[in-house]
Amino acid sequence: MATGGSPGHDVVTVASRGREGWVWDLGSGRCVGRPVFGDGGVHALEIVVLDGRRSLVISGYSIVDDLLRASVWVMDLDSGQRVGARIVTGHVSDPLAVTTVEGRPIVISGGSAVRAWDLLDGHPLGTPFEAHLGTRAVSITTTTLDGRSIAIIGDDDGRLHVWDPLSASKVAASITTSGKPESLLALSLNGRPVVVCGGHDGPVEVRDLRDGTLLRELLPRGLLTSGSRSLAYGELGGRPILAAVDRAGRVRVLDAATGEPLCVPLPPGRAKPDAVSVAEADGRVVAVTSGLQSSVVRAWDLTAACAAPAAGRPRRLPGEVTGLVVGEVGGREVVVTAHHDACDKDDPGRGEGHLCVIDLADGTFLGPPIPTGPGQIRLALADLDGDPVAVINRNRRSAPRLLRLPGGQARDVAFSTPHYEQDHHGRITAVVTGHLGGRPVVVTGGRSNEARVWFMDDGSLGTAITGRGDEHAGVTAAVIGSLRGRAVAVTAGHGFGAPEIRAWWLSSGRPVCRPETGHSGTVNAIAISALDGVPVVVTGGTDRTVRVWDLDSGQPVRQPFVGHTAPVLALTATEFAGHPVVVSGGEDHTARVWDLDSGRQLRRADLPGAVSHVAAASSDGRLIVAFGDDLAVLALRPLAAEREPEDVA
Repeated sequence: MATGGSPGHDVVTVASRGREGWVWDLGSGRCVGRPVFGDGGVHALEIVVLDGRRSLVISGYSIVDDLLRASVWVMDLDSGQRVGARIVTGHVSDPLAVTTVEGRPIVISGGSAVRAWDLLDGHPLGTPFEAHLGTRAVSITTTTLDGRSIAIIGDDDGRLHVWDPLSASKVAASITTSGKPESLLALSLNGRPVVVCGGHDGPVEVRDLRDGTLLRELLPRGLLTSGSRSLAYGELGGRPILAAVDRAGRVRVLDAATGEPLCVPLPPGRAKPDAVSVAEADGRVVAVTSGLQSSVVRAWDLTAACAAPAAGRPRRLPGEVTGLVVGEVGGREVVVTAHHDACDKDDPGRGEGHLCVIDLADGTFLGPPIPTGPGQIRLALADLDGDPVAVINRNRRSAPRLLRLPGGQARDVAFSTPHYEQDHHGRITAVVTGHLGGRPVVVTGGRSNEARVWFMDDGSLGTAITGRGDEHAGVTAAVIGSLRGRAVAVTAGHGFGAPEIRAWWLSSGRPVCRPETGHSGTVNAIAISALDGVPVVVTGGTDRTVRVWDLDSGQPVRQPFVGHTAPVLALTATEFAGHPVVVSGGEDHTARVWDLDSGRQLRRADLPGAVSHVAAASSDGRLIVAFGDDLAVLALRPLAAEREPEDVA
């Protein structure tokens, strides 16, 4: 893929795996050309202006003297006609760059050696550049340094070489990067020549071009997709911007000088692109995506996507919602959300986590997002000595952390045990808060269905529940409640392929009952409510049912609530019109409200994605639901007598 053309009115050109290509006008989206590129495929494209005409420089295979040879050639973009003779390169690789040296267009292509030719007459310039035996060029970009046209070459040993193609000599010392520099950009930031480099196995870095000093890390290690076109540079409103494609195929738009995200990551659509370009169409700055894994070319209006937010509403934080709770901060009812900006769903340790504190009354953020470091976050709220605190745990830590809200300052409480065998031996998979003997506690669940009760005021361990399930699985859901005036916890996990629910006293860890819920799959969510004054537990799971059972006896008290067509992921218990209700969210993209007394479905809301979390406001019956990286607030309306129970909220 390549973009370019006349100022303010670019086109995008795409080559398929075969000989054919397409040219689209970015302003209208119309196909304006169907060039035939070559005889044996295309590896790289560049759009340039030669002699006042839009031209396409192509690296690929073509027939020369009846032989299929690795070549570079030029095509007039408007007519689709080849211009001049082919340049036989002897190699084909993705890196390709075009620059001007002493007024002459020069093409540079890479492989085991980097070669340069005069694009007009096809004559080679100097001698090929070779870093050392066994390496190859994986990326090339060009720029001007001290009035000299140079090429920057990234090799697969993680080094950058600054090369003068005219004299065929290095003009600066090699720069060692933190990963393979598969994608390169050369630009000037605040008058300083820099190179931006990144690859799938390292961070995206900004380095001084003269001495290689690391100036800034724009994206963390392992976030960027592979390929020489995964980074692109442009300007938006006079600000230098960077577009980057992550492993999930999303496009992240950053301020190139500060690394600040300028908008929510742009979704990949029906496929995962691995190439991005920044262009201009009818006065709008656009990002164009395509790639080997995507047969779809998409253009995003960055002017609209990065528009300044309304007053009091910061930009939405990118990342999937991994936690959602409702509480009070500074006398205001708030929604606290945990986010995980994941690039690899198979490895939740990748990607950054954040917390957001949002005023439920008007949707404004109480301060900027709170960074929590890499990893997926589990979240609960508590009140500690009059301070509202978020209790969080990252998936690779074995102890909770306390953060004051809304600012995110750490509370100096270290959770520790007197003996190693009492620690969580593996990551914590669930976090919930409550009280024991008048003291705030946090209950953590881990592998094998083990659980720990920690006192939040000093970090000491209260009760340790040993594992009693599959050691390769952990606690999937937990809740704290009260039975006969005593604090109890209910935890769910796996018991060697079968669901295992445990109800136990917080003070001793001894079982309260032997729950017989009837679930046939994993239990993903738990809530505690009361039915006719009797404490009951509500559970939902992968068997697509919501079930209610007596907390004292463990026996079912209602028939299963059936309606979800995919696994139930979230539950909360609240009141609606004076009656106890349960709200469930599922993978079927619905949130459903159930009458706890009768089991009838009262409401159903259809949402754009799987509902991963639900919570209820304490004052007015509103529901907060999370789906993907979005939130919605739903207001329940009273039932009209003539309406059916399944009216949409």
